[in-house]
Amino acid sequence: MEGDEWNDAFRYSVLAGDRAAHAYASVEARKHYARALVVAERARPTPSEGELANVHEKLGVVLLTLAEFDASGAEYQRALALLRRGGDRQREVATLLGLANVYVWGHKPPEQVFATVDEALAIAVEIGDIAGQAGCHALRGEARGVVYGPTIEAVRDSSEAVRLAREAGHPRGLAQALVFAGRHLEWHGDYDVALRYLGEGLELARREHSTVLMGLALYHLGHAELARGHYDGAQAHYQALLDYAEAAGDKLYLARLPNLFGGVALETYDIDGAIRLNSEGDEASRRLWPWPEPRGHALWKLGLAHLYAGNHGAAERAFREAEALRELDAWGRWTWELSLWRSRGELALAEGKHDEAWALAARSLDGAIRCRQGKHETRALRLQGAILAAQGRLEDAVRVLTASLERAGQLKTPRESWIGQAALGEVLTRLGRDREAEARLGAAADAIESIVAGLAAPERRRSFLAAEPVARVFRVLGRTAPRPE
Repeated sequence: MEGDEWNDAFRYSVLAGDRAAHAYASVEARKHYARALVVAERARPTPSEGELANVHEKLGVVLLTLAEFDASGAEYQRALALLRRGGDRQREVATLLGLANVYVWGHKPPEQVFATVDEALAIAVEIGDIAGQAGCHALRGEARGVVYGPTIEAVRDSSEAVRLAREAGHPRGLAQALVFAGRHLEWHGDYDVALRYLGEGLELARREHSTVLMGLALYHLGHAELARGHYDGAQAHYQALLDYAEAAGDKLYLARLPNLFGGVALETYDIDGAIRLNSEGDEASRRLWPWPEPRGHALWKLGLAHLYAGNHGAAERAFREAEALRELDAWGRWTWELSLWRSRGELALAEGKHDEAWALAARSLDGAIRCRQGKHETRALRLQGAILAAQGRLEDAVRVLTASLERAGQLKTPRESWIGQAALGEVLTRLGRDREAEARLGAAADAIESIVAGLAAPERRRSFLAAEPVARVFRVLGRTAPRPE
């Protein structure tokens, strides 16, 4: 640049941007790509429309990572205009899909996403672009899943995306299809297949230097391990996500990570840690993210941690703060409101408000069935069983708790199993069915021991084993609990 060598300045600015992007240095990459576009105006001969479109799109990717959604969309629009002038229809498909992805993360109206994807799909079918068709199905399934849950239509789209992407042999497209499909499968509760898809997608995303897909894969790998009671595995994936997000300045995950770690703390009964981390998550979400979804997660977990600590007033305040967020945005709302309703139901039950507790449990159950959320269906049924038991309707409680356990068995989730078995064992004890009760409590203890065997961190073992719900199982059985060290 100092020597007015504008063609070389353009070329090296793009290369510097690529190097920075591959190192997740998003702010640096933005600077280099922006500079390339400035010097391109002085280069002779001027870079081609295709070359310029490429830089605009690369800048759009970096801006998406930095959560500058409107600016990212504007870069994709500039790239589209150049490609349309040049008549490059295959690249037009890819750029339309990049724009649709920005619309998803930027929480634009779903209709805008679908219209953009449908435009791309029409071109891809016309020109026989199999990779482009895969991308269209992946993005359409993703938008449906985020707004409505892993519905049959969303899963069908994501499955078709994987099939087409494998046929096309396009690594980046396959990474996207696998991660999006794995995300839907994790939501739905097909954890074994989800882990396989997400793991393969993560490796491809790393090779392709796709930061957005890397982050999403790590996020859902952690969720899948958490659901299966593999808390060390969940913690490791979340730590890898934190390392990436800090390096890349990725606000999408920096806003969420405290409450992710807070979720591990909550499920292993580190209540002080859960309160601290979810309070940090609430603050980080306010500061870094323009939409309510990560705050909703942080606040319901914070409220539940306060409930576990016996502080009903603080729990109620956190739940009410979360409830006030519901009408602000529909994207991803179902991912936290199902848990919020159930947690509010647990608080109502703890305060003896049985009718209110039942209404909230039913609301959570209806939403879980509508969104095809097996884990939340299991938990809502268990809450209904606890309410029936509190009302003295013990036979009804046995029936509902058994249904919850059957669902947990289908999901292969040790946490839902041990809590459900313990709850059913206590109700059977009250009914005088001691042999059945002992079998259920024994199954709960076995599931607890399987979880403890996977906890390498001594502090996590101690907090989990010291928790009253866990200790009570072994105490009632007269069985020695695993050693905390």
